[in-house]
Amino acid sequence: MTRPLRPLVRPADDDDSFGDVVLFWGAVIRGTKATRRLAAMRRAPMEKETPTPSKDSAISVEQAMEFLGTFATRIEPDHVSPVAGREEEIDRILSILSRKGKPNVALVGEAGVGKTTIVEGVAAALARGDGHPALHGASIWQVHLSHLLAGTGVVGSMEERVKGMLLAAAHARAILFFDEMHAVLSSTPRHPAPIADLLKPAMARGEVQIIGATTTEEYRRHILPDPALSRRFTAVHVRPMQGHAAVVQVLHLLREAYERYHGVSIPEDLLPMIVTLSDRYIPARSFPEKAIDLMDMAAAIAARAQRYGQESETLAQSGDFEHALRVQLAMIDRLETSPPLVRLDHVYKAVATLTNIPVEQVTVNTGNRMALIEQGIRRQVVGQDAAVDQVIGALRRAGAGIRTNPARPIGVFLFVGPSGVGKTSLASAIAEHWFGGSDAMVRVDMTMFGSEHTVSMLTGAPPGYVGYGDATPFDAIRFNPHGVVLLDEIEKAAPQVLTALMQAFDEGTMPTANGPVSLRHAIVIMTSNAGMDSHIPRRMGLAPSGGERQTLQDASLQALHAFFRPEMMNRIDAIVHFAPLEHAHLVEIVRGRSQRLIDLLQEQGVTLHIDESVYDAIARDALQHPMYGARPALRAFEQSIEAPVAQWLIVHADAPQKRLTVDVGPDGAIRVGPTQETPQSVMRAAYGARGRTR
Repeated sequence: MTRPLRPLVRPADDDDSFGDVVLFWGAVIRGTKATRRLAAMRRAPMEKETPTPSKDSAISVEQAMEFLGTFATRIEPDHVSPVAGREEEIDRILSILSRKGKPNVALVGEAGVGKTTIVEGVAAALARGDGHPALHGASIWQVHLSHLLAGTGVVGSMEERVKGMLLAAAHARAILFFDEMHAVLSSTPRHPAPIADLLKPAMARGEVQIIGATTTEEYRRHILPDPALSRRFTAVHVRPMQGHAAVVQVLHLLREAYERYHGVSIPEDLLPMIVTLSDRYIPARSFPEKAIDLMDMAAAIAARAQRYGQESETLAQSGDFEHALRVQLAMIDRLETSPPLVRLDHVYKAVATLTNIPVEQVTVNTGNRMALIEQGIRRQVVGQDAAVDQVIGALRRAGAGIRTNPARPIGVFLFVGPSGVGKTSLASAIAEHWFGGSDAMVRVDMTMFGSEHTVSMLTGAPPGYVGYGDATPFDAIRFNPHGVVLLDEIEKAAPQVLTALMQAFDEGTMPTANGPVSLRHAIVIMTSNAGMDSHIPRRMGLAPSGGERQTLQDASLQALHAFFRPEMMNRIDAIVHFAPLEHAHLVEIVRGRSQRLIDLLQEQGVTLHIDESVYDAIARDALQHPMYGARPALRAFEQSIEAPVAQWLIVHADAPQKRLTVDVGPDGAIRVGPTQETPQSVMRAAYGARGRTR
């Protein structure tokens, strides 16, 4: 039995507060069904819903278009971009739409190839009356999934809305366009019954015409597994534009619109360079999208550079805001009469902005930049002139754009030589001087891939296995396609791993579980010291003779042919042999290391002088173990010079003058101590102080 509620009054002599009583009875009231129903009515939208058409209702074309406009947008031919180079695809679509049965089209192609633009071209053709007489008066409406599903929380409301949309499309002679059709025609957690089940009967009877667009992978994954749906579509495969001439034609048609938007002038002769640079530096995307994006970015950079010039920016930074404002106003007046011109340097900056590549690298084939790169590599790699010549030749061909097969990597090299002779140093030098920094090198230690199952660590685990979706060593190249891929100690990898690499060497694409990775603009370098252990010359301090050098090369080739299969050897552009280091080379390497130490200490106010005899002593000791290359010399430099210098600086941290000298003592040991003051050194120090004062 329900107890009646007493009226809510404030008791006069009760100890409970009035606020507690209000909270209690308010909770009771909010918990009743009537109150919940009232709250639901208040939360419901007050506007009147658009009536849904039905088979029994007689509606006009205007009413059908009004209902259809709730979920779709009509593609107006007057507001679409011009289409070029896609006449064949447009004709095929018009022919399919003219069929009596199953007049439905599925546009299948990678992102950026222009599927939506083709649909806009079909809409323009229908407006001109180019299609079949059965298509007279038809128009294309793009359906939005978010609008179609909004407010369909009640079971059956979504199905009713889709049926009404199909009836409205039939009355309005509308062709429905589903972009990303795999998302529209698949089931959702909220609606287990897919929209495709509602569309299939109407599509089979020809009561509705549908154009869908999706990628090749999504079409294979979501559309093809449903035969009842896929057979109602006729697939039109849209491939990227082939040839730069077609892409230049597209840019020519779009140039006026971008000039008007940015307020700039884009020269006609700049369009081929835009296409060439987009093809060279944006390999992961498709034509014509990447060329259009590059032109758009270059125009934006040119407009900003002219409106916010360097002169006014410098004046503003110096505090002269009045002068900066005058310069800015004069620049605006000048822009009103003559729009700024997009130059080649603006295109270079646009490439650097879109790809995170330094501008200097983009302009690598201009001026004497190539000569500077060659000098930097030769200065960093000592004693391997023949190896450097082979690599520089490949870089010259890439810089000049002379590549017979642009789909392959810039170069696939196999560096062969003893340990410590500069194989990894040459790869690092290429990354630093050609690609703009040492961080442009991806180093993969192939000793980790010695077992068959480790191939999944290189390409990624397949779906359903542990590690699926994890990053792979090649993901760094995916986001920065210009770099060096160093496969260190390749002879220690399993044969299955080498098989996975062959496709990357031949086609320039590394297949991974996270998607293919393009290596078209990368240099692949493999290192190996196979066959070198027992053939290194033991004559300390002497250069290997011609016979010994040939013996080394023959031994390495014999070991490589025993390890690599012939099809793998044929995919290597060049086998670069590294010779053992001589005494003069070790002296030069130690001298370069010491110069970096001298410069570092100079920044800290410490003067370090190293005698020439120190270099000779370290090189002679290192040549006692020629099989280790330059690494013993560098370790001796650290132990004999860097460690004593660091200890002296810590002990004498409060010394007013910090001058150190490194030389060889009478016993042949390397000594580190403070510089002895001589009249000549005092005069040099005084002269240097006066020069700095001046």
